[in-house]
Amino acid sequence: MPFNYTISVSPRSCIISTSSYQAFYSMWNLVFFAWIPSLCMFTFGLLTIQHIRQGRERVAPLTIQHHTQRNHKKVDRQLIQMLIVQCLVFSSISTVNSIFQLYVSISNSSVMKNDFEKVRDTSVLSALNATTTFAPCMSFYLFALSSQMFRSELMILFRRRQVTQGLSHTMATFRHMAAK
Repeated sequence: MPFNYTISVSPRSCIISTSSYQAFYSMWNLVFFAWIPSLCMFTFGLLTIQHIRQGRERVAPLTIQHHTQRNHKKVDRQLIQMLIVQCLVFSSISTVNSIFQLYVSISNSSVMKNDFEKVRDTSVLSALNATTTFAPCMSFYLFALSSQMFRSELMILFRRRQVTQGLSHTMATFRHMAAK
């Protein structure tokens, strides 16, 4: 990863030295941190799913019933959907960040901005950087929320909690009345 920052003492900041380097750096981020990891995730994810399918065929090629085959296809379809969603979310978040960095570097070099525009750009860039930092961590939540089994188990958990809270309130009321 190329670095070319200048440490400024008066406003206490660490900024990229020149706008041309900032444009290069945003293109570097776009290619090496947005597109290449997404392509690798997608490629290796598809290869993993294919390997799982081949493993199933080696273990029980002819003895699988129709119902089991349908379940395997359903699971494979869900895995592919989850893989596509993960790759799209990661690449879109990273791409938006890199494109906005490129916009800021080009607009800073070509247009004189007032303080409000500079603060707006810096704030948006900070928010996008934070979002990009959390993008790889979002895959668990995406997988969990896209899974029908997870959603049904979550609803069962919430129902149990409501019933438990209702019972504890009823028992507390009963104890209070018995104490009188």
